[in-house]
Parts: sequence; structure tokens; C-alpha cells
Amino acid sequence: MVRTLIKFISEESLLEIKNNKTQFDLVLSNQTYSLQTSLLGRHNVLNICLASALANHLEIKTKNIISAIENIEQVPHRLSLTQTHINILDDSYNCSPLSAKESIWVLSLFPNKKMVVTPGIIECGKEKFNINNWSNTMYACNKTF
Repeated sequence: MVRTLIKFISEESLLEIKNNKTQFDLVLSNQTYSLQTSLLGRHNVLNICLASALANHLEIKTKNIISAIENIEQVPHRLSLTQTHINILDDSYNCSPLSAKESIWVLSLFPNKKMVVTPGIIECGKEKFNINNWSNTMYACNKTF
């Protein structure tokens, strides 16, 4: 089951950002539910799917699982979205190359121009030059600072 979920979440076309929320399908007890959450990123949807499967196994009512998913609050500075006249995707608590790459992928799902402002990952010792090679990651952006 976990392999199926991981394969499902790795398919970019199965996740969408609409109205600044992540939209995805969740299958519980052979029934598909189209859901949305304020959490952004494949890793968050994967966690939601795994937690939902466990809750379903523990016989928690489906309507309670869905309600919990749709009411999850975003944690500040962890791919949190702030809306003004522009969308600001704040991932300032990001601390690994993998999470930085996921942030850029999430950014790529938004329409219009994109900019990244980052000091890079600064707490990585001698590896900072290898880790902070952003050239392969910034494909989704119009400007990087």
C-alpha cells in the first residue's frame, strides 16, 4: 500500500494548486474523494494519505477524516502561503536540499512570474558549495536572488 501511495504522489499530474490549495484524490475503502488542503507539497499530501489510511484502518469515520484534512492549518514558514497583491511562498524554515527542491517544485505549480530569494542552505559546513548549486533546481523561476 505504501508503494502505491508513493507512486501516486510522485506523479506530478495528480496534484494541482487551485485557489491556493493543493487538490488531490484520496482513496479510502475503494471510494475516491476529491479533496483540498491548505498544505502545499507532495510530502504533505503523502503524509495526509498515510495518516488517512491509518485512520480508516482504525475505523474512524470517513467524514471525520475528510473534515480533518480540509481544516489542517498551515505551519508558519514551512511552505506557507501569504497572499497580498502577490503570492509569497514562505519556506524560510527549510533545512535540507530535498525540501528546497520540493519548494521550487511547488512554486512551479503557480502561474505567472516566480522569484526566489534565498541565502541558500547555510548550515552545512564544507558541503555548502555542492548543496547550494541551485542551477538544476531553479528551472521554475524567472529570477533567483
